[in-house]
Amino acid sequence: EFDFPVFVMNNPKRKDRKAHMKTFLASLGFVNVSFPESDSSDSLNISRLVETGWVGKDAVKTITEDHHKGPGAVIPHIANAVAHIRAVHACVEGSYTHCLVVEDDLMFTTSPRGANRQIMRSLSELP
Repeated sequence: EFDFPVFVMNNPKRKDRKAHMKTFLASLGFVNVSFPESDSSDSLNISRLVETGWVGKDAVKTITEDHHKGPGAVIPHIANAVAHIRAVHACVEGSYTHCLVVEDDLMFTTSPRGANRQIMRSLSELP
């Protein structure tokens, strides 16, 4: 059983993925799972985030110029990155030695028991 916090980045519109992740992570032994709310795209001010140093101008430029993403992808990508940063910040503020931040489409290519063993082995190798 893993009691350190797990933050799952989940689009609130994807209730199916949230339900799946609750079941999936429980099957792996995670008991402290949360789904933090991310900023809505409407509430993000990219210019302000750049001014305050939360987001680099180069990041905005790279996303905007990527032909697979384009200008419409800047706000959703930045909102997701900010959510990840806030999750890590919550871990640090909570003085946890470990935490896990994942997307709602996480998958393992092994059984839950095998994945649990892999996670345990990886944790034992951490300093």
